[in-house]
Amino acid sequence: MKPSFRASILWLAAIAASPYAVRAQSAQAVPQPASLAGAAQTSADLSTNVDPEKEAAIRKLLDVTGAKSLSQQMIAQSMSLIRSSLVNSCGDNVKCQGLGNLVIARMQSDMTNDMDGLVKVLIPIYARHYSTDEINSLIEFYQTPLGQKMMSAAPQIALEAQKTSYAWARKVGADSIREVLHDHPEFASVAPPIPH
Repeated sequence: MKPSFRASILWLAAIAASPYAVRAQSAQAVPQPASLAGAAQTSADLSTNVDPEKEAAIRKLLDVTGAKSLSQQMIAQSMSLIRSSLVNSCGDNVKCQGLGNLVIARMQSDMTNDMDGLVKVLIPIYARHYSTDEINSLIEFYQTPLGQKMMSAAPQIALEAQKTSYAWARKVGADSIREVLHDHPEFASVAPPIPH
């Protein structure tokens, strides 16, 4: 069964609201606020409590690491993937597809034009996890040749890792289906097609 258009839009909003999702997936799990709106509001409220010196250092770190540019790239990539998902969820409904395309275009434009808004909600997150000295050390590192190489290679590494991980997960999933069906042939009639 295809996901509903409304569910796809909610998924779109969740993905778009988190341009650092790829990095966060590999990080240790941390408690999340009840809603994305709550997370943004909490971060915005906390930004007034960040020491001005620390805030300036965080802004410099985000600038040195190209966070805005990376976010814009991730937004564009996410929108492309989400557009495909929405078109599939709409089936042949041209109005539904039109609405999905308009929503995606608007969200992409709004997010791209409000990178300062993104920076404002990221500042308290960095402030909670790093001291001012640590932020300054990160800035120093990212200004070294190795830091620059790490930043320039990171998008390609992430893309290659994502493709390789997908292929690996697909193989493990197919193998798991085969093994379960071998052990439980009674489920053969309801099993999904096994990818090759």
